[in-house]
Amino acid sequence: MLTTSGSNLLWSNGATTPSITVAAAGTYSVTQTVGGCISSAGTGTAVPLTVPNPPVVSVIDNCGNSVLSASGSNLLWSNGATSASITVTSAGNYSVTQTLSVCPSSPAVVNAAPIQPQTISADVTLVPSSCGAADGGLGIIGSGSGIISWTGVSSGSSSITLPGWVNNLAAGSYSLTFNNGCISNIANGYISDPNAPDAPIISVVNGCGNSTLSATGTNIVWSNGATTPSITVSSAGTYTATQSLIGCLSYPGNGTAAPFDVPEVTFNNLPTVCDYTPIFNLAGGSPNGGTYSGPGVTANQFDPSSVALGTWTIDYTFVDANGCEGTASATITVDPCVGIEENTIDLGIYPNPTNGQVTVLSTMNINSYKVYDNLGRVILNENIFTQNQFVIDLSSFAEGLYNLQVNADGKSQRAKIILKK
Repeated sequence: MLTTSGSNLLWSNGATTPSITVAAAGTYSVTQTVGGCISSAGTGTAVPLTVPNPPVVSVIDNCGNSVLSASGSNLLWSNGATSASITVTSAGNYSVTQTLSVCPSSPAVVNAAPIQPQTISADVTLVPSSCGAADGGLGIIGSGSGIISWTGVSSGSSSITLPGWVNNLAAGSYSLTFNNGCISNIANGYISDPNAPDAPIISVVNGCGNSTLSATGTNIVWSNGATTPSITVSSAGTYTATQSLIGCLSYPGNGTAAPFDVPEVTFNNLPTVCDYTPIFNLAGGSPNGGTYSGPGVTANQFDPSSVALGTWTIDYTFVDANGCEGTASATITVDPCVGIEENTIDLGIYPNPTNGQVTVLSTMNINSYKVYDNLGRVILNENIFTQNQFVIDLSSFAEGLYNLQVNADGKSQRAKIILKK
């Protein structure tokens, strides 16, 4: 590009703009005209840079991808890469340029054609024969050529051009893999005698954690080796079964097992409660929405006063939308809590020590009381319905120290009674 300043410009190539762009090297002149007077010519020499040749590109088509390599400097591929080689998985045209001294080359275009796994399928034809002596041909549908690896064919591997046939096969199952640089899908075929019995009809009942598959027919053989009419499996998947009559093997029938998941249920151990603790709602089982059951439990609530002292097992059961049930267990301990003096109720106890009977007085209306022996066992448990005086008869018990717990209007008080005969 040559650029000048002035008025009424005229270049030697006839242009009249302040700047001109030329492709050919050489000297270019320009004059200006002011007031009808033409100036002497100014000159400039143009030396355009050389545009580089397009890069040289090679392609290697592999299984599932193609590797494109280019020689040159400052490469730029059509996918934005700047490396000497790129690996692509999609077939199509790719271009690349190189740049020398700010001059980009024209693009070199190359086609990538990654090799794709060959999809094939298998059909079966048969030569009529008696049971036990069937032979037939396995028809393989597809295109291309390569190596087919067989399962169930004694000849091992063979080269074949698709579509093709393998003849003189005995009754049985066959699978094959076609390799044209990539491993294909596996195709399966089954050769059977025309007089063979029908494939068993398989029914499936999916349950919680397992599925039961049942087959109709005689001399049933399942793909897992079982020979019973029904099988119970815990793994999801397709299971097949054949039947045979007088030496004639049927085609396989199949059924798909899809057991329901058994819900995972958790329930952590519950904290220790006092036997006078009011009835409370149980919680802590997961997932939410289940039910609690066990000693002292009614409608998901626990009543400490309804069980003896000690540790009890509570179950938490959850049933999901499929009707599948999971259960977890936790323990709860009921304690007399006799070692704590709450002093919430004014009590009078006499005589104490006593030789049998003891009178209890209070300024509050007593609702209930319990007496514990020195092992923490409840020996008396009475509801007395709002009295402020009552008599306890310990005459039938052995001498020793006893603990009295009195409950009144949601409050509790404990005291010791000494029995001495």
